[in-house]
Amino acid sequence: MNNIFIEALNFVNYHNKDELIGKITGINDKDEILNKLAPYIGIVKLIGPKVNLQVIGEVVNNGGCAIAKVYRNGIHYVLITEVENLDICVLDINDNDFNGDNYVSLEDSSYCNRRVKMVRFISNNEEDYALMNVMDREVILLQKD
Repeated sequence: MNNIFIEALNFVNYHNKDELIGKITGINDKDEILNKLAPYIGIVKLIGPKVNLQVIGEVVNNGGCAIAKVYRNGIHYVLITEVENLDICVLDINDNDFNGDNYVSLEDSSYCNRRVKMVRFISNNEEDYALMNVMDREVILLQKD
């Protein structure tokens, strides 16, 4: 869990990111990490039906990023780096075994290694890179300072 937050801090490039990374080093509990970071950066946690792609897009496309709980052989966390009309750009730092399918293509970028079709991303099913059941959705927004 810690690695995805470090990647998010690097992506957004906060002016004090080294200090922030130091505060969460060695912590793997998501809520504890959020508590450590909250006094220093804008964090919004969206749960269940409050997960809203328009809000995610506004934050991500204005220099922030989002950490999303998705399905990938079980519960999995990825970094959303861009929201486009029909696609979500995702950085998955924890899975190198995925070969792509009709809804998820592989990308070769430092900020996007998966391009997920919107229809897959918002799926209620347990499919690769889907947000799954609406009531179980979780997205953490990290806003640009």
